[in-house]
Amino acid sequence: MKILIISPAWGPLCVGLFTGPVLDSHAAALEGLDADVRYICHTDDPARVHDAVKAKTGRQVMTMSVPPSKGYARFSDANAQALRLAQNGEVVFFLNADIIVSREVFRAVINRIESGKRAVICAGTRTLPKSPPPIGVSASDLHAWTLDNAHPITVSNYHKTGNSRLPYVVYFRNGDAVCMRGFHLHPLAIVMDRDLGFSSTPDWDIASNYTLDEIHVVTRADELALAEISEPGKKLPMGDKPFTADDVIAWTSRRTIGFHWWLFSHRIQLRGDGVFDDEAFVSECLAAKGKREVKLDETTHVHRRVALGC
Repeated sequence: MKILIISPAWGPLCVGLFTGPVLDSHAAALEGLDADVRYICHTDDPARVHDAVKAKTGRQVMTMSVPPSKGYARFSDANAQALRLAQNGEVVFFLNADIIVSREVFRAVINRIESGKRAVICAGTRTLPKSPPPIGVSASDLHAWTLDNAHPITVSNYHKTGNSRLPYVVYFRNGDAVCMRGFHLHPLAIVMDRDLGFSSTPDWDIASNYTLDEIHVVTRADELALAEISEPGKKLPMGDKPFTADDVIAWTSRRTIGFHWWLFSHRIQLRGDGVFDDEAFVSECLAAKGKREVKLDETTHVHRRVALGC
């Protein structure tokens, strides 16, 4: 099997993370993997990135210049440029420079692809580490670490206690057990077997190029895990009281398409088992959505579409 890993890495923080613990986690997950793996990395420090990929993983790597565009458009353009170089049938992984992976990541995705799936989507929890991220650990252990090292943004998205005003993901707790529901989940891997296009960034709609039965959403805590290492100063709007279903609907009316609601219908287990109140909250959101008669489709969001021309 051929695998392409797309990892944009620019700026001192992201380059440091990528060439350090992130690539260490890749190396652990790639160990013994029988696959032809190569990297494409947009970076402003090509020598450091190239040497780190070769030294830590032993895989092929191509470095490219950082696109001149600004903000999220820069990530969009970097991913689009890399995808144009993907080979037909190649399994493409989107692994940003700040994502630690569990040891099962590549094998778990390959298993799903070999069973007929063409895209794998999963959650990635934002963290603010109190201790170095664990390398080469199981999905269950990495999920547990993300919850014990949750970023303030993650904490702000807990049902009943969080005061986020960008509830793109909602966490539910029952004792030590935690699950989540998310609208903008991470498109971890896709099979390059058709013409593709996406809007804004891949997590907006690249997976909607595939039919729902071609997509696997990771819902088990022990299948695979991602930990996003977010900077301490990263902030999103907060309110003065816990968010409600009405707040979720107010946000989704501007920030979602119908595909995101399909993702939100999945309960994603992060730690332990238990009885959660997520089903009731989803029903409450749907009722609020109907009451406000919010139309959730591509006409509700003005965005920049990137055609790959593959």
